[in-house]
Amino acid sequence: MSSSEHHWEVGTDIGGTFTDIIAIRRGSAEARIAKVPSRPQAPVQAMLEAIEAVGLRKSEVKRFVHGTTRVTNAIVEGRLPKVALVATEGFADVLEIARYRRRDLYRLDIPPKSPPLVPPERCFGLAERLDHEGRVLKALEESEIERLVAWLKGTGVQSVAVALLQSNPSRSYARPSSKAPFTDCDRSC
Repeated sequence: MSSSEHHWEVGTDIGGTFTDIIAIRRGSAEARIAKVPSRPQAPVQAMLEAIEAVGLRKSEVKRFVHGTTRVTNAIVEGRLPKVALVATEGFADVLEIARYRRRDLYRLDIPPKSPPLVPPERCFGLAERLDHEGRVLKALEESEIERLVAWLKGTGVQSVAVALLQSNPSRSYARPSSKAPFTDCDRSC
């Protein structure tokens, strides 16, 4: 048996009440499942407790997949933190336009759409662009990151959502710059 067959693949889901975990040993049919109380103020701690609950050490986990219903719950309950949206320049208004929620774009007799989850004044257009294969069309300059960081600090946000067009084909592109100090807010990419 190779050393990789001793490792586990783990999936967790942080819910409002419980954090669920499933661990599967690679190369065998062994699976372990557990449920531990969620910790809204310390979600990582709940994940570590879940790993312990299935009798594993962190060093035994080769692959870790994480999901959460925390954001969905916050939206439904109307308790979102002050959040900013960073999008590719020219697309910062995507939430305000909200075509994905409108079945009939041109009917004037239907009620107005609900306000966006992030107001327009907290949406930032980042001057950068990739094509559909992840090739750089407009390079993200360090000065643009500095402009973004200054803007974020001025907004007083607690969380930042990043939605850059075509960033999926280029994994390294979606990673924040080491010079971008987001220390005062959460990052969700």
